[in-house]
Amino acid sequence: MEGPPGPGGRSPARARLARARDLFPLLLNGTLDREQYLAAVAAFNGEADSRVAEEVFSDLRLVLTILEGLPEVRQVALTWTRSQRERWGLEPRPGERESVPVLREKLAILLAQRDDQVARELAALFPSWDRTDPNLRSAVAIGYARTEGAAAVGPLKERILSASGQEEVLRLASGLMSLEDPALLAEALDWVVSGPVGRGLLLSILRAAAW
Repeated sequence: MEGPPGPGGRSPARARLARARDLFPLLLNGTLDREQYLAAVAAFNGEADSRVAEEVFSDLRLVLTILEGLPEVRQVALTWTRSQRERWGLEPRPGERESVPVLREKLAILLAQRDDQVARELAALFPSWDRTDPNLRSAVAIGYARTEGAAAVGPLKERILSASGQEEVLRLASGLMSLEDPALLAEALDWVVSGPVGRGLLLSILRAAAW
């Protein structure tokens, strides 16, 4: 629920949303330098409004993709994402907005790709795949592949072969595409495009893994 109107007649949540929407354009046009942008993002740590969090995340993910080699960018991005994971948890909650499960999924995928501890926590859910929230399954597959390496290849392939639909295939294949060993990744990619998955889904799989 939004609070009472703030300065200019805006509620606090609406004011934060407007500020979040301005951050990336201000970075692009040079009004904010990188340090100022990162400080502004850090001010949204623990953001309690999912609409504001989604706005911050969509741009921050792009900045992280471009500038991940810079330690300060990676640190701020992961700290912010971890704060949001703590805020929204891993399980659906009664009364949450419809957009929250999608936000939760995006947060989990980014952390599964970059945070070893979170990857291990998510990997532990793989044996309970069928009972896991569908919105969390891509992150679980990615965490499982990153944590188990070669040992994850067989179980992921088995589930792909028995998957009930294309969406489930994409979730599982995003795990294969997240293998960190170059040789394993090349072998998995060859299996994906020449085996039961096929080239038609390759772009979607790569997008899912890079999300």
